[in-house]
Amino acid sequence: MNGIVFDIQRFSLHDGPGIRTTVFLKGCRLRCKWCQNPEGLAPKRELIWWDGKCVRCGRCVEACPEGALSLSKKHVEIDRAACTLCGRCVTECPEEALTLVGEEMSVGDVMNVVERDTVFYDTSEGGMTLSGGDPTVQAEFSAELLKACRSAGIHTAVETGMLCDWSALDLILPHTDLFLLDLKIMDPDEHRRWTGQDNGGIKENFERLCSERVKKIVRIALVPEMTGTRSNVTAIAKYVASVDSTVPIELLNFNPLCRSKYEKLGRDFPVTQAKMFSDEQMAEFRQIIRDAGAAVYGEASSGMSA
Repeated sequence: MNGIVFDIQRFSLHDGPGIRTTVFLKGCRLRCKWCQNPEGLAPKRELIWWDGKCVRCGRCVEACPEGALSLSKKHVEIDRAACTLCGRCVTECPEEALTLVGEEMSVGDVMNVVERDTVFYDTSEGGMTLSGGDPTVQAEFSAELLKACRSAGIHTAVETGMLCDWSALDLILPHTDLFLLDLKIMDPDEHRRWTGQDNGGIKENFERLCSERVKKIVRIALVPEMTGTRSNVTAIAKYVASVDSTVPIELLNFNPLCRSKYEKLGRDFPVTQAKMFSDEQMAEFRQIIRDAGAAVYGEASSGMSA
């Protein structure tokens, strides 16, 4: 079975316990304004232009059989409606300034990369994490890949925003050791405003997952004035505590470095003024979680529910 993978990061330390290999799959149903991986939103391959590498030679424009590329003083303009992703421009570019993001890979192809670092997983209690995008978009491929890892004795984790039919989660559940569950915003109207989708189904899936005997961590990506507000963190923490107070909450500080990805994809970055929270502000958010009766991930009193 094949899937569309847009990145594989080895020696990852932030996507679950220990040293991990994180496999990023294309496709996501949410459209969060702060998305850190916009190249993972579409379920298909995409053409990206890298400004810093481009010498404006025009060879890509000449190579394109569809006339989808044009050269201006500052940019290589891409008509994405006309582009067929044939890859000829990528082949002709002498500086590798054009790249096709997303590669069709088999379970065996991915496992060939994942299994290179088995010794590190064994010594650090690490493993493989599926991320994206959202792995539930490619649920069948995700399930087969997780199953292959389990067969090889490799710990498995899945990061998901849970916006999917339960059948997708049910498919990958038997092969998953740990779920990293992204909760964005509690207020339904604000959730639709900043993600483009309602959160009713997300909450239903979260509550159903909490009834399953699998380890879970809730993650909140803190974005100023969107998710990173006292009221929102309070609401999420109280909600998690009411469903299962043993599920710890991990806070992820905003990372503005993804701005360049939007530029390469020809998209506007909606949160240009947002900055990372200070250590003091992060400490305040952690206290909010404690005050709400929930557990803070990584603290001695917290654990991962099972």
